[in-house]
Amino acid sequence: MVHTHDATGEPVGVRATYECPECGAVVTAETHPGECAMCGKPFRTRSGTVE
Repeated sequence: MVHTHDATGEPVGVRATYECPECGAVVTAETHPGECAMCGKPFRTRSGTVE
C-alpha cells in the first residue's frame, strides 16, 4: 500500500501551494512550511476549501 498523505493530511512528495492567512505570503513546498517568516502565523494549504 502506498501512502500519499502524511499524518496531517498533507500530500507526500507533491508540491503544494501554501498561503499565510494574515499577510498573504505564498510559498510552494513539498512539506508544510510551518509559520510565515514575515508575520509568524501558520501557513494553510491553498488547495483546501475556504469556509
